[in-house]
Amino acid sequence: MSAPPETTLSPREEMIDILLLFLLGALIFVNQRENIYEIATKFYHSYLDPYIGLGLPIIGLVLKFLTVCFIAGIIFLTVKLRNISSVQWAFYKPLETESSFELEHKTKWEVILDHANSDNQAEWKLAIIEADNVLDELLKEIGYGGETLGDRLQSLDGSTFRTLSGAWEAHKLRNTIAHEQGLELSRRDAKKAIKLYEDTFRELGYFGSA
Repeated sequence: MSAPPETTLSPREEMIDILLLFLLGALIFVNQRENIYEIATKFYHSYLDPYIGLGLPIIGLVLKFLTVCFIAGIIFLTVKLRNISSVQWAFYKPLETESSFELEHKTKWEVILDHANSDNQAEWKLAIIEADNVLDELLKEIGYGGETLGDRLQSLDGSTFRTLSGAWEAHKLRNTIAHEQGLELSRRDAKKAIKLYEDTFRELGYFGSA
């Protein structure tokens, strides 16, 4: 079994980890300050006082010094974190992934292509019917009104929607398939219809950005 790949932290992530550890240490220090003072006092009386003879004030000064160090450290790390260059952040930022909608659309389209690439004429017809349903759903999502797909296609502007005529051609073939059960559909016509649907989907942004 191969070892799992090492995870490399970005400079920003490393700085965040250090800052969090520093904050945790500061919180512990503040919450336990009285206990630390008591322990330090006992230690001072037992081991240092006979030799140094400065008395307890030095302990308070040391604790105040440590408090200032914690505050200064937090400020320093915060400033360093803010100064991580945008170039570094752009380099280490997570890769963009496809949206769930794009993945769902591509999955549906792959199923349609599987039907279209079959050797079964019934599968070709099914591919065209399913592609037509996808076009209908897509136009609804975009906001085109009408009771049927034909109504929605009529509301499109052919001067700005370059694949409109192809969408109409494919949709008419779908209607012929639906109403003529004994229709003999050639592989060539089936492939052409699927290509017309694909071109329409691309113009409508069904597959997302390239």
